[in-house]
Amino acid sequence: MGQLDELISQLSTPWLLLLLAASIAVLGKSADWLVRAAVALSRKSGLPKVII
Repeated sequence: MGQLDELISQLSTPWLLLLLAASIAVLGKSADWLVRAAVALSRKSGLPKVII
């Protein structure tokens, strides 16, 4: 973690904000993929739509 901390401390504020925005976007997209996969799996297993 020392190298990562050192790298982040050297970045300017605009780069840090860009990194934060990119991280949030990736997190949101990953959550979307997780929900879609869970819905597909529940449909395949025969769960009623009320539960999904």
